[in-house]
Amino acid sequence: QLQQRMQRPLSPTKRQLHSQTASNELLKPRRRRSRSRSSSRRRGNAHGTTVSLNQPTSGQAECISFAEINTQALASNSATHSGNQTAQFSVFGDKVSKLNAVNLPLVSAKPLHHRPFAYLRRIGTHSLAQNFLSAFLPVGYPDSVSSDYGKYQLYDSLQSLCSSSMGVLCTHAVLKGVGVGNAEASSLSATLQWAGREVVGRGSRVLFGWWKGSDLDVYPKTWRLMADGCNDVAMAMDLATPFVPQDSLFVWLCLSSTARSITGVCGGASRAAMTQHFARRDNFGDIAAKDDVQEMAVGVVGLLIGMRLTSLLGELPDTQAKSIGIAVFATLVCLHMIFNWLACRAVRLSTLNPPRLEIVLNEFHQTGNVVDPEQVRSKEPMLLSGLINQGSQYSRSVGISLAQLFSDNDDKFIQSALQRWASQNFENDFALFHCTSPKKRGYFAMVATCKDRTIINASIAIGLAELTSNTSGSGYICSHEEISSIQKEAIRLSNALISAGWNLNAHHLPWSGHVLQPSCVE
Repeated sequence: QLQQRMQRPLSPTKRQLHSQTASNELLKPRRRRSRSRSSSRRRGNAHGTTVSLNQPTSGQAECISFAEINTQALASNSATHSGNQTAQFSVFGDKVSKLNAVNLPLVSAKPLHHRPFAYLRRIGTHSLAQNFLSAFLPVGYPDSVSSDYGKYQLYDSLQSLCSSSMGVLCTHAVLKGVGVGNAEASSLSATLQWAGREVVGRGSRVLFGWWKGSDLDVYPKTWRLMADGCNDVAMAMDLATPFVPQDSLFVWLCLSSTARSITGVCGGASRAAMTQHFARRDNFGDIAAKDDVQEMAVGVVGLLIGMRLTSLLGELPDTQAKSIGIAVFATLVCLHMIFNWLACRAVRLSTLNPPRLEIVLNEFHQTGNVVDPEQVRSKEPMLLSGLINQGSQYSRSVGISLAQLFSDNDDKFIQSALQRWASQNFENDFALFHCTSPKKRGYFAMVATCKDRTIINASIAIGLAELTSNTSGSGYICSHEEISSIQKEAIRLSNALISAGWNLNAHHLPWSGHVLQPSCVE
């Protein structure tokens, strides 16, 4: 009956009269009554009770406008829902009015002066905790980041805490070494030493970025550990500054500045690569900003701890302070490297680089199983020594040029292989060849496109061919049929890698950059 009654249109005269009645009823002062059930029911009928009904947005019934009601006595609430809008009916005795929610907020029947603590009740401890965590976590956490983000950030915050605490101790030692607090020391000499140290550090930063910039994305975990190791070396040199003779102090400070510059280049590049891995909704900027916020907050705590340690060491005798300071520094360095190792090991990268591809190929060749990123995470080498010893194993000749192709091989075999590839209309986008030159024997691939999937398939084909040749012991595979079989097996393996959770839309595999045009073969 209520819905049928509200569907009937109101005349202009009745609408104005009903609007004035509703406004007067809302502005009446509320009288205190007993908290019994009957009195509550009577109070609701006298002063207005709000009844909410779900009404579709496309309703045709004529409604009373809010412009005719004194809105200063009403409190706005949210009224928009997906697909429907909540229409409210205010009951005043035996009169009912429908408050339209289209383009206007729905209201409560109680005036503002009767609800002084409503907003404070809405903001509880749970909301305050959420607002506090939103300053340190990306928007949409944990769905907006990868599953390994939380574990990595925990260990990264702990290593940042140790690094900040060590920084205060090292800064105190450097200032003491350059003459702060010594009446015989010159402020000009200390300024020149500091400026020279910065010049050498920035120059070494440029040289190192030019030398190893392309490898920082390929091995982010290795260079992250390298950065933290150089940082610890630089801090150890700063801590030993008071014991260095004045004649060698400038060279000593320049060496520590060089190590710290390498830390900046390696740490920034590896951090960017890992941040890109964590982003699941193209929120790279949000994750990077929250990472800086976390580091700053943890750094403040580390500075406070370092200040307390420095003040405690300053109250001790010099001999005892030196021994205790070295022991504290050594403990912090060990914790710093342990937390960095755990942070890097917690990251589960899903893109292929040479070490990860080698693990996948060996496991597939030995057992026939396709490993996922979680299984490769614990087997991936992270130390720089492991990459140097196995550097030749990870080399793949992908994207070789035609000039190099004909200069190192038999022209007849290469021409027949190219014609065979062209007869297939370059269906695979890559072709596998073997090098017959006595100087360099092995496999290489030519590509017809520069797509990431093509480079990955060519690298997989070269790896499978090398493993097959080493296992059979019959030398290199030379026939077109065997090479064609290897290429098809590589394509099947790449499809299986996608099903196992690997991201083949990007890669960090080396290739020369040469793309074969079909017109060159013709």
